[in-house]
Amino acid sequence: MRGRSIVEVMAVFSVLHLATVYLPGVSGLVRWERRVLGWSYFMGFLTVLLPILVMVLQKREFEPYGLTMRRWETSLDVGLKGYLYLVAPQVLLTLLSSEGAAYRYMDGSLVISVSMFVTLFLLLRRLTGAKYKPFSSTRTRLLVAAVLLSIPLLVGAVYGRLTFKMFSTILWQLVFGGFGEELFYRGYVQSTVNEEYGRPWSVESVAFGPGLLVSSALYGLNRALNMVRPLQGVYSVSWSWGFFAFSVGVFYGFLREYTGDVVGSGVANGLVDSVGEAFNKVFGW
Repeated sequence: MRGRSIVEVMAVFSVLHLATVYLPGVSGLVRWERRVLGWSYFMGFLTVLLPILVMVLQKREFEPYGLTMRRWETSLDVGLKGYLYLVAPQVLLTLLSSEGAAYRYMDGSLVISVSMFVTLFLLLRRLTGAKYKPFSSTRTRLLVAAVLLSIPLLVGAVYGRLTFKMFSTILWQLVFGGFGEELFYRGYVQSTVNEEYGRPWSVESVAFGPGLLVSSALYGLNRALNMVRPLQGVYSVSWSWGFFAFSVGVFYGFLREYTGDVVGSGVANGLVDSVGEAFNKVFGW
């Protein structure tokens, strides 16, 4: 059946999204986790386990879904480059947030999304250009990642705001907000659709297909529905947040296509979220 891959990933996405709302006791558990730990580890594990369960039940190989460490050193370098390129849109996001024009409003969302697409184009030109130079060694790459993760902890210590929730934030955002999300969206969703439709298009010699668009759309939809609480009578959908998240998904989607795994996009996503959210805990942005 044509379109079976899209039906499948939408069904799995729906199960994941509805789990927090309708599974008995889950919504209460999630609220408790967020109050005590800052984030829901249950939902983090579910984001990872659900696509793996689908792949195991259907006897699929993990590597075509980007779940491989075969090129992890190169992908780590690409992920670090991706994070560094994302600093500019993140600064813009912070500035717009301080002016009350963040991505939860359509005008701010459009501005930040355009900056994301421009940043992606510049990154792809560098990655595919003849002058691309990786960090000198794997040790250097690991050291850079460790330093980036340590900065908000040091700042928190200086300001006297180094708390358990900050450590939990860095851990959760790196493992689940970063690699967990990438496993689900860019690993499972994007690869499943790519298997059916292929990758007929390219930007700066990086091939991609409908899988990237579907994974980015679901990534955006997840954010758009983030504030919906049916059991509490709240049905407000944030389309501006969803559009911004779509542009972020496209960025990570191209990293996944370039590296062939979810390590690079996981590193970029994990660093952006862990460092950014940790600074939020320090300064209350």
